[in-house]
Amino acid sequence: MLSNINKDLVKLLKKILTFLKESDDSDWTSESVKEVFSIIKNEIKKLEIGKSINKQKLIREFAPTSSLQEISIENDWADEYLKFSGEFDGLINSI
Repeated sequence: MLSNINKDLVKLLKKILTFLKESDDSDWTSESVKEVFSIIKNEIKKLEIGKSINKQKLIREFAPTSSLQEISIENDWADEYLKFSGEFDGLINSI
């Protein structure tokens, strides 16, 4: 069974996937939207079945100037990304 923190993290990551589904690649990233989507989706799967996640991989995706941030800027959801990033920081530090 998922802890409340893990449930909240899954919920947040799934929100981000909905934005990624509608996003185009950015010229400023080393990873494509498809690659970022896959990384996040794989970590969600691990959380949902109770396996350990790769925290560093997720933290890297939320770092300043990360592919995720650049994709959000390119696709006009940078404001939402900033909210998601703040929420993510609080959750990941609790795991």
